[in-house]
Amino acid sequence: MIMVKDPVCGMEIDPQSAFATREHMGQIFHFCSPSCVEEFDTDPHKYAHQVMGAPAEKTVAGDWSGLPKRAVPSITTGVPDHVDGPVRVEIPIANIDCPTCVQTIERSLSGTPGVQQAHVNYALSKAFVTYDPHQAGLEDLVGTIEKAG
Repeated sequence: MIMVKDPVCGMEIDPQSAFATREHMGQIFHFCSPSCVEEFDTDPHKYAHQVMGAPAEKTVAGDWSGLPKRAVPSITTGVPDHVDGPVRVEIPIANIDCPTCVQTIERSLSGTPGVQQAHVNYALSKAFVTYDPHQAGLEDLVGTIEKAG
């Protein structure tokens, strides 16, 4: 099943069960809740620009037919299966309750083999991680966040 990202909160959702959709700048955006739709409607260009201008989204767009299958990026992350060099990903985190949680998660991610840099934004409830995909995978990063609490 192909999942899409709500441009406001970053939550991954099934497009078939999205609360609502909007078209802006020739692209369809899917939303998980009324509050995300309302926020998008206040400044759609802001959110469209963030999604359409993000490196991961640019990687997904385009013609990949000439590339070997292993080089085609993941639909959900934009990260190809085979990458040379570090990768930077954005991971949404639910239920960050306090600044101490941010420090705990950052410390845990930084201690994960292959992680070169980890920053957690409390206000956005997201982790921004630069890692070597030869040493760690997204499953490792998510697992580390879950274990940190």
